[in-house]
Amino acid sequence: MRRVLVWWVVLGLGAGACASPAPTAQDPRSTPDAAGEAVEAQRATPPELTAAKLGAYLRYQRLRLEVDASLAREVSAVASRLEAGGAEGKRAARHAMRVLEAKAEAEERAREQTGLAREEVHHFGELVAAVLQPRVLARTLSLDDSIRTLEEQGARLQGDKGAELEAQLVPLRAQAEALRKMAAERQRYGDATVDLVLTREADLLQNHDAQLARLAGPSR
Repeated sequence: MRRVLVWWVVLGLGAGACASPAPTAQDPRSTPDAAGEAVEAQRATPPELTAAKLGAYLRYQRLRLEVDASLAREVSAVASRLEAGGAEGKRAARHAMRVLEAKAEAEERAREQTGLAREEVHHFGELVAAVLQPRVLARTLSLDDSIRTLEEQGARLQGDKGAELEAQLVPLRAQAEALRKMAAERQRYGDATVDLVLTREADLLQNHDAQLARLAGPSR
C-alpha cells in the first residue's frame, strides 16, 4: 500500500506542480478589484493552440515521461524503505519529498526547454485531455467492433429476432456517433482547435498510454 501511495504522490503531485501556473506576487499598488479583473481577463483569453504549440506540448509530454522513467527506480527504493517504518520510514519520507522536488524541477526545465509558458502547459493539458477523452472511451468500449459484430449477426436473423437485435443497435450507434462528433468539446474549444488536436491524435494517445503504463508499473 505504501509503495502505491508514494508512487501516486510523486507522479500525481509532481504533475500538478508542473502543469499549474506558479502563483506570482501581487503588485502592492494594485487593488483586489484590479487583481480580480486581471484574472478574469486571463481566463477570458486562454492561450491559442497552434500547430507549433501542439508540437511543443507533445515534446513536453515526452520529456515528462523521461523524467518519470528516470525517477522510477528511486521511487521504488523509497517505497521499500517506507515499509520498514520507524526511523527508517521517517528518513524515507523526507527522501520522498526531495524526489518530489527533483521531479518538479525537472518538469520545469522540460517546460522551459520546449518554450511553453506555464499558462500554456496548463491550458493545453486540459484541452488535450478533453479532446482525447471521448476517443479513449470509444477505443476502450470497442463500440465500432461491437456494432459490426451485431450487424453481421443481424444479417443472418429474420423476423422478430432481427428486429430485436436492430433495436439494440440503435443506442450503440448513437453513442458511437456522439463520441465521433464530440459536440461538447467542439462547442467549448471550437472546431478548428479540436481538429488540430486530432491531427496528432496517434502521438497524443501514445503518450497517454505510456503514462498509464508508467503509473501501473510499480503496482505489479
